Amino acid sequence: MHDGFLIGLDYGTDSARGVLIDIASGKVCATHALRYRHGTLIDALPDGTPLEAGFALQHAPDYVECAEVILSTLARDKRIEGIGIGFTASSPLPVDEHGTPLSTRYPHQPHAYVKLWKHHASQPWADEINRHYSAELTKSGGKTSGE
Repeated sequence: MHDGFLIGLDYGTDSARGVLIDIASGKVCATHALRYRHGTLIDALPDGTPLEAGFALQHAPDYVECAEVILSTLARDKRIEGIGIGFTASSPLPVDEHGTPLSTRYPHQPHAYVKLWKHHASQPWADEINRHYSAELTKSGGKTSGE
């Protein structure tokens, strides 16, 4: 048996949540949650740049901030053996060749931000794909969506 701990860190739509698990017993020892500083960006980017209807973005540095707070809270004076991380399905994060989020390099460009599962601004393009490639899409559910 191990005498250390595991941490699960889950990034959701509005917040990040962490759980501390005792390896030996499997019991939850502590939890901590933190809302994203910038929330879900649906009206404007952090610098005030307005967004078109259908946008649902997140600010990548919020993920790091939440991880720092949650991990330091849960891991204080503990031997952590592993950390598992989960994200809301389909949250693409555009980065450069060094892994730097593009939103930190291009803060006025909406397409440089993380797109959430409820980002629907791309639906017109998905509809176009469905119209022109319906036969090809039968192997994968028959249609694609903006999500």
